[in-house]
Amino acid sequence: FIDRDPTHFRLILQYLRDQTVVFPANITFLKECLIESQYYQIDTLAGQLQTKIRELSEKKADIATLIKVSENLHFESRSVVPLH
Repeated sequence: FIDRDPTHFRLILQYLRDQTVVFPANITFLKECLIESQYYQIDTLAGQLQTKIRELSEKKADIATLIKVSENLHFESRSVVPLH
């Protein structure tokens, strides 16, 4: 008997069947799946999940930086007084 949340078991089972998984781009869900993979001691899946979480976190940070730079450029362009 396994008393675990079935929400994440689909991904675990998919991995156990053929060692491939299509990871969603949801960091929270992936972190929860990481906890489950560690519980089941599926180290290879845990490693893949950690890599995917890191990649998505870096991508999210890059996007946040781009947004901040864009906002700063927009603010600066509004502050410039045109010379006539």
